[in-house]
Amino acid sequence: MKTFTTVTHGRAYADVTWHDGQFYGVDFEGNVIIFDFRGGLEPTSGKIVQGVPSEFINSMQLYIVHSAGELFVITRDGIFRHPETKLYGAKEFIVAKVDVDNECYEEVDDLGNRSLFLGYSASLAVEEYGCRANHIYFTDDCVCAFRFTEKGGGKDMGAYNLFEETIEPFYTDESYHKFSPPIWIFNTPFSV
Repeated sequence: MKTFTTVTHGRAYADVTWHDGQFYGVDFEGNVIIFDFRGGLEPTSGKIVQGVPSEFINSMQLYIVHSAGELFVITRDGIFRHPETKLYGAKEFIVAKVDVDNECYEEVDDLGNRSLFLGYSASLAVEEYGCRANHIYFTDDCVCAFRFTEKGGGKDMGAYNLFEETIEPFYTDESYHKFSPPIWIFNTPFSV
């Protein structure tokens, strides 16, 4: 029989990931929380480290990705509608590599051969598979803006070139939906 383990920590998480028997979460304050389940069903430790500073996260969406032994916290702007234009959309992503052992971070502008996929349903890294290296593929997961925009959401999707800091949109025409943010669907576990 499979069971669930409830972990109460009093925090709201922006994103979580699982790697090598540990849950990694990033809360809305940029802290990285680690729960170690390698010893069984109950976590043996819960560690909190500052993932990114507060100036990185003001009005940003946060993601966390584990890839090739490295932990990244990524911020995305443009999640709220502009008060005058009523439009929203990503213009910049900041990638920080978090060193959990030394409790520090460094900004990264080169992911090597990796690409990141970020969105409402998944945050993960891949190498190759026909993806452009050093790019962030993102879906429209700005739910706050999504639900209160007349046509709905779904248009803010594209590929962000981390080195050049440019966005190539997936759609140049209209692509809106009022019900559900777009999601990534992967048929094999190929995260690195």
